[in-house]
Amino acid sequence: MTAKAIDLLSADPDGFTLQVEGASIDKRDHAADLCGQIGETLAFDEAIGVALDFQRDNPDTLVIVTADHAHTSQMTYATGALPASTSHATVQTVDGAPIRVAYGTAETGTGATTSGSQSHTGAEVPVWAIGPQAANIQGTIDQTDIFGVLNGKTPSKVPGGGAPGRDGEDGQDGAPGAPGAPGPAGVAGPAGGAGPAGAPGPAGAQGQPGRDGRDGRDGVLTCKATGRKTVTCKVGAARKGASAKLVRRGRTVARATVRKGKLVFRSARKLKAGRYRIVVGGTRGTLRIG
Repeated sequence: MTAKAIDLLSADPDGFTLQVEGASIDKRDHAADLCGQIGETLAFDEAIGVALDFQRDNPDTLVIVTADHAHTSQMTYATGALPASTSHATVQTVDGAPIRVAYGTAETGTGATTSGSQSHTGAEVPVWAIGPQAANIQGTIDQTDIFGVLNGKTPSKVPGGGAPGRDGEDGQDGAPGAPGAPGPAGVAGPAGGAGPAGAPGPAGAQGQPGRDGRDGRDGVLTCKATGRKTVTCKVGAARKGASAKLVRRGRTVARATVRKGKLVFRSARKLKAGRYRIVVGGTRGTLRIG
């Protein structure tokens, strides 16, 4: 949905403002549903990735990521017993270690249940930004200052902030000054005489013909569509195993890895006609299909 919204709104020559909310993260926290929270957070992370892909191609775009409040869920040690009325769940980290998430603002019974409703909390939430005005996002600022940043204003807690003062009234015209005394006339210098014209020099001897230039090197990235869902590229300057992506209108439509100097992008859907961008580390190329 984020990619479609950007695709439609970016056609406006006056720019656009888009708000994307991962609302179900909050709903799953109210229900003390840990796995639901994790799934909704991953979906929100993917939406942020789509926005950042667009921002890289359009650096005049400001992207802000934050939350409107904190919630009850807290990561704790997986050891020790909790009160019977405390809802909790234990999951395994990527390192294989157990970690417990507990909910403590409503009685919901033993384990992760959906009875009762957990509460919001007053903990500070972070805020991140990239693009114009991002320097005015300081990690923790007054939440109401975000509106000012979106409108190009300095947050109230940033040095030099505050609303601009009103223009002062024009002062009265001053009295005309007295005319200054005329300065002495300068002494005229003598006119310089014209120099004689120089004689033309003899024509130089014809030079030897230059050596043929060396053949140019092949481009580092050459791509073509090799099927309705496939794009193949030859890569001249990328290490084996480097990752790459095929991007259209700020959205990644396929990914690939360099193998034997080649990339093969396989899209899950038929590739539409238009301009595509290929990114391999610091190397970039373009491809037009259709």
